[in-house]
Amino acid sequence: MDDSYPKWSPDGKWIAFQRSASGRESTVVMPAGGGNIREIYKGASCTGLTWSNDSRALVCGGGERAPLILLPLENGQARRITSPPMDEGDELPAWSPRAPAILFVRGRRSAEADLYLLRLRRDWTPDGAPRRVTFENASMDLPHEVAWTADGREAIWAMSKSAAFALTLHRIPVLNKGPVEALPFVGGGVYAPAVARQGNRLAFVRWSYDVDIWRADGHSAQRHPVSSTELEWAPQYSPDGTRIAFESDRSGAQEIWIARSDGRDPVQITNFGRHCGTPQWSPDGKWIVFDAYMGNGGWDIWTVGSEGGTPRRLTTGGVTSPGTSNVPSFSHDGKWVYYSSYKTVVRVYRVPFAGGMAEPVTEDNRYGPALESADGKTLYYFRNSGQFRQLWSRSLGGGSERPVEGVEVVYRPFQVFPDGIYFMARSDPDGNGREIRFYDFATHRSRLVQSLGVVKTDHGLSVSPDRTTFLYTVVANDTRNLMLSEGFQ
Repeated sequence: MDDSYPKWSPDGKWIAFQRSASGRESTVVMPAGGGNIREIYKGASCTGLTWSNDSRALVCGGGERAPLILLPLENGQARRITSPPMDEGDELPAWSPRAPAILFVRGRRSAEADLYLLRLRRDWTPDGAPRRVTFENASMDLPHEVAWTADGREAIWAMSKSAAFALTLHRIPVLNKGPVEALPFVGGGVYAPAVARQGNRLAFVRWSYDVDIWRADGHSAQRHPVSSTELEWAPQYSPDGTRIAFESDRSGAQEIWIARSDGRDPVQITNFGRHCGTPQWSPDGKWIVFDAYMGNGGWDIWTVGSEGGTPRRLTTGGVTSPGTSNVPSFSHDGKWVYYSSYKTVVRVYRVPFAGGMAEPVTEDNRYGPALESADGKTLYYFRNSGQFRQLWSRSLGGGSERPVEGVEVVYRPFQVFPDGIYFMARSDPDGNGREIRFYDFATHRSRLVQSLGVVKTDHGLSVSPDRTTFLYTVVANDTRNLMLSEGFQ
């Protein structure tokens, strides 16, 4: 049994919280001093929970493709109070401290989100349709809690249009007039705002997160010189081994960078102002493909010259919708770009690098990155999206898919060579240790290349062409602190 997300009632008499037991989700309340626990909503977990000012009801965030649900504490039945458009959901409600009104987030997963205001009558029925308050098109996949200011005229919203570490707090003029303004004193990587009803105080969570690129040689490992105090992810050696591509937010947003393999002369080659990631080189080293968050609710595949230049979009139109595609890779001859695409289900597609219609190459629920064998006859990909993923393969000439026995990859980093596959694996049953392994096509067995110890790895494994060095990422810092701002107005 798991109990979480407690919420005090305004009168201090009750505590509401979420309960999960035997695979069953519910919302329950109990007296603040202890006593009988009463279930008031069953069958779903609320994505955000808020009390009415008189402590007689709660509103439950419906989450993905679901409405807000009103939960009367006594003598009432749970009922929906919003009707979001198809494929959208309403969540993270916040009851106004001064009026019968609910501020909440509406949007759809892997898409944009904005704030809406729903006014209520005395009997808690909706007083008209919700009014859209913001037009920010924030990322729905990030924490985006909202809190009213004490006077009930404005709100503080944790919002970003690109990535979690870019989250910051914004002042929202819900009833007042004026622009949406970021709070400059809180910095980035902040969320979960809470405003005191009295005392002019603002509390929030600050997330400190740093990811570095590391280099291993089969015996020892050390932090790569290209790393900084900011985020560096997804390193990839160029085909000749003289350069590396990686993503970094050292200039603000996460962009694609190129540097010498020893870390010297880093150059930014994209300037989207939004998250660009998972770079991959063309076989001739002249091009980089990458995915980019488009601000319209998803991701697309782009290419840019490895010396810089104007990026070109590859996944507009065709059989998949723009804004749904990520983790690209080149075919062995450079003529195709593989990628994962989500519309109603996930599939692996490929699109001609020169431009043209995309075509599916796997069945439903198959995930990238998808990498070709050196001879271009076999494609490798995943059939699940968890932390530990079984690698699968299929002939591009036709035939059924089959698992690559003994190749379970931590998250998704692997690289195919003519005689086998290098991959990141867990080194202990608990999944805390990491090691680099090599699967031999001749023996159908994997062997240890290097143990990396207990490290948290993420996004990337790249092997130099001569197989003497290995690039990977290490989460150097992942902490959260509760912050308090006095004198907040």
